[in-house]
Amino acid sequence: TLVGAWQASHSLTVLATIGLVAATAYSLRIVQKVFHGAEVKQDHTLNDLTLREKLILIPLVVSIILLGLFPQSVLNMSKPTIQPLTIEAAKSGHVEITASTFEKGGLHE
Repeated sequence: TLVGAWQASHSLTVLATIGLVAATAYSLRIVQKVFHGAEVKQDHTLNDLTLREKLILIPLVVSIILLGLFPQSVLNMSKPTIQPLTIEAAKSGHVEITASTFEKGGLHE
């Protein structure tokens, strides 16, 4: 913090404070220009999705929703690969394995 820096060096703290205020003022000026700048008129509009794009998008959206609702199926599929790596990491002392680590249905490695 600036209070702690003041105890170490007065001149560097003043310089840091000036830099902090200048950066804040610059950021606020940029935000103001972005949100309240001159209106730019565009002559083109975006087209809707084509049938091909919709057909590609539907399975992607469905798979994302299913993965969000049922993540355990993917975790169970990756468990045979992750389990030996976790055991090896535990042997090296980087990971602590608890009793619930490899319980059925739970992948808490």
